[in-house]
Amino acid sequence: MFIDGVNIMILGTGIVFAFLVIICVSMIASSKLIQKFQSCFESSSAKVGGSAGKNQDDELIAVISAAVACSR
Repeated sequence: MFIDGVNIMILGTGIVFAFLVIICVSMIASSKLIQKFQSCFESSSAKVGGSAGKNQDDELIAVISAAVACSR
């Protein structure tokens, strides 16, 4: 009876460990993928010009302000 409990505990611990390893590997892979495409995006946006960034920031602030106003 005691051995069955220990076996189930070891099995559960192994499953949790495997799940955590899968999560860590997927997070590392997605982080590397995002960094790869982010550098491509930053280099292409630098070629477009700097004035577009200010307009996008103004639009973002307006959208956030409208969302906050609607939630009140």
